[in-house]
Amino acid sequence: MFKRFLANTRGNVAIIFALVSVPAMAIAGAAIDYTNASQEYSRLQVATDSASLAGAKQVGLLSEEGVRQAVTDVFDANYRGPKRERVTLSIVVGDSDVNVVAASHTDTSFMKLMHFDEIALKVSSTAIVGRDKKIDVVLVLDNSGSMSGSKIDALRSAAADLTQILMNANKTAPSGEEPVQVGVVPFTAFVNVGSQYKTASWMDTNGQSPIHSEDFNQTANRFDLFNELSGVSWRGCVTSRPYPHDVTDTLPTSGNPQTLFVPHFAPDEPGSSNSNGHSFKNNYISDWTSTCTTPLPNDSTRWEAAQSRICKYTGANYSSGSGVSKGPNYGCRTNPLTPMTIDQTIVETAVNNLTANGYTNIHQGVMWGWRVLSPEAPFTEGRSDVDDKVEQFLIVMTDGKNTYITENSPNDTVSFAYGYTAKGRLGTVGNYSAILSKMNERTQESCTNTKTVGEVKIYTIAFQVSDTATLELLENCATEPSMAFRSETNGDLIEAFRKIAQEINSLRISM
Repeated sequence: MFKRFLANTRGNVAIIFALVSVPAMAIAGAAIDYTNASQEYSRLQVATDSASLAGAKQVGLLSEEGVRQAVTDVFDANYRGPKRERVTLSIVVGDSDVNVVAASHTDTSFMKLMHFDEIALKVSSTAIVGRDKKIDVVLVLDNSGSMSGSKIDALRSAAADLTQILMNANKTAPSGEEPVQVGVVPFTAFVNVGSQYKTASWMDTNGQSPIHSEDFNQTANRFDLFNELSGVSWRGCVTSRPYPHDVTDTLPTSGNPQTLFVPHFAPDEPGSSNSNGHSFKNNYISDWTSTCTTPLPNDSTRWEAAQSRICKYTGANYSSGSGVSKGPNYGCRTNPLTPMTIDQTIVETAVNNLTANGYTNIHQGVMWGWRVLSPEAPFTEGRSDVDDKVEQFLIVMTDGKNTYITENSPNDTVSFAYGYTAKGRLGTVGNYSAILSKMNERTQESCTNTKTVGEVKIYTIAFQVSDTATLELLENCATEPSMAFRSETNGDLIEAFRKIAQEINSLRISM
């Protein structure tokens, strides 16, 4: 009988499944329980930071009991958790500081199966009287096509979470003394500064920079070429300045035309009859018009003569409007940047409008992040560091390596931020690997200058990045190794932004 029992295995699978399913479910569900706990931890930290700072400002003005009451009132006003009755506050009022500890817990759902009914939480915050700093933060965010789907959704959520944590401090600050400003710089192959700056003093409206004419057979002004074309206007993307101004925050002045910013204008490339067998990607108007009848040479230079002639733009109609798949705005796919502001709604709108479409140029993102932080043109919202009261931060996030599009033509590439690489703005580069290597060099030099000259602290986030060179680049770009994050999942990305926000907030209220 015993042998027959051992031989009858029909019910064994069910028995084994019953034995292992409970711990398996608990382990899988633990991630959900910990996510809920992490969210509650963030809510506690936001309210505690606000409360300690508000209390510190009352030290010397109110009695100790009055300070304690002020701390409690501000905590209650800022806490967004579901069960305030669970939170225990410990408040210590010193001669020049206030320390607040908030303790609570979250109930578990799945971990109950492993006899863990709750997760204990404790956060603390210390604010020192008169030492709370002002914080300027710019989010430099990769919006390339590889960020599409759930990845861009996670980025929106992560950036919104960080914005809420940081800018919550402005709600309790007196008007005019808001401690936190935030800006947003989305980047793809370009950074879009906004078409409203077409006539800004730092834009080269008079065609002084040599970049205007580098693709044409005579002196040109790219703004004039946009005006000549019907059906299209400048979207707001700018090219990279000539080296070394592309890795510095040199003030743009008409006295030094190379420091001025030039609008991106991708030339019309030759049609098939003038291509000399080359493969061009951006042919969008005819090489022949009623105002452009000069014969082209019938030799190997025919393609260049067709591409560089200016006359063909006069009165030409670009019927695809402001499209970016072809035309003078080719590759300008990202939304305009948002200068630093104390208005949380403006920042949240910019974050919610993030879209994924295009290629990647980390160098351009870093440089425009620095320029947005700077108190001098092109954007002047950055605050000068007076009496060590202002700390400035860049948060640089990308999900991939620098990229550029090559072309089977004498141009070598399409015309993106550095124009045609055959023109030499990246130096002498003979192949795709050399182009990417040079882009990485410019990115690293920009990071170094931002940290040393600009005195900006840089956080980096590598989001599902596998390229070794890019991982090394981001680690070197960060101010310290601990400020370089690697995120493998959407949840990791959200958590990285949350940790950075909490670190910055702690610096602001304790330094």
